[in-house]
Amino acid sequence: MLLLNNAIYRFGTLVKGSIIELIRMIRLVYLAFLLHAWLNTCYATYINYIESAEYVPTNFSNVLLYDGSCSDCICQAFFSDNSSKYEVINCYTINRTCLLFPQFVSTTKIRINTNSKVISRQTLFSTTASCNNIYSQCGGSGWNGTTNCCSGLVCTYQNAWYSQCLSMVMTTSQSPITATYYDDGRQNTTTSIYWDCCKLSCGWPYKASVTNPARTCAQDGITTIDPNTQSYCNGGSSYLCIDQQPWNVSSTLSYGYAGGFIAGYSEWDWCCACYSLLFTSGAIAGKELIVQVVNTAYTSGNMFVLQVPGGGWGGSSNGCANQFSSNYSWGNQYGGFTDRANCSQLPSFLQAGCYWRFDWFMNAFNPIARFKAVTCPTALTAITGCVRQ
Repeated sequence: MLLLNNAIYRFGTLVKGSIIELIRMIRLVYLAFLLHAWLNTCYATYINYIESAEYVPTNFSNVLLYDGSCSDCICQAFFSDNSSKYEVINCYTINRTCLLFPQFVSTTKIRINTNSKVISRQTLFSTTASCNNIYSQCGGSGWNGTTNCCSGLVCTYQNAWYSQCLSMVMTTSQSPITATYYDDGRQNTTTSIYWDCCKLSCGWPYKASVTNPARTCAQDGITTIDPNTQSYCNGGSSYLCIDQQPWNVSSTLSYGYAGGFIAGYSEWDWCCACYSLLFTSGAIAGKELIVQVVNTAYTSGNMFVLQVPGGGWGGSSNGCANQFSSNYSWGNQYGGFTDRANCSQLPSFLQAGCYWRFDWFMNAFNPIARFKAVTCPTALTAITGCVRQ
């Protein structure tokens, strides 16, 4: 009987040990399965993208502006807690910002932008039987035909009246994605344009610790005038100088001047300081404008009002009507000119800045930007004579 009891005990111990080992093995296999699934879900997936393109929906509601590389934005859009909310990304490669869109509408414009890449987790191309071949029209004002382009093509916006099917490179990626988040030091701001010919607020002495106040001019717009001279718009004889208008450095970078307001700061902080504006909306999304602030925008939130000839005089007096003869036109009070051809109605020495608005700036209407303080380029301070100390 004792031998039988020992045998039963040893058998029970063996069975118990086997069951524990089996459970342990099942747990290891299960954990390995979960790890495999997690790795495949979070770090390896097929991502479609179109080089040198930009997704432009008609509705920008629920769109997220995100700072980071394309990989960072893919993680945020497709693999984060918010991944179910976003389907398409515009990745602006020159300034490490992205726009995350909650859905992709197949009839929405995709236009050429050499600074952007459209990224999606679904195909962006139509494969329907009825489609337009390469170079065929696929959209535009009054277009009643199909908007679908054949496989390998995308309907590309050219202007308000014409979109055509063009070839875009689409490749897939299955490499691991590692998110690296960082603070780029930028803030959001609104922008607008103006040109009122009045003396600059930063043109007065003692507005900030600077080498000289921002240069203001006599009626000819060229001759530097004493900084204590009152503005014509307030009964004096001082005007905005004609050379303080924007110009493009490259297809993606311009320099210019602006009136500014930064929440929580004052003229002592921003007069003659320079800021980099990275535009995040409209046709110029992804472009950068570096401005020197030489005036003050009287508002309550972050704001940069760009000095652009023919941009309207806004809430100020129109000093231009007195500075120059009545033979010229200055457009609407708010917004100024509405068409590039109107620039020829300005004095010849102001037309370049006006054309800049319709060419490099693409007549963008109050675009949103991300800004931060930068060292002033010498090209800007050489014109105003104002350098912060």
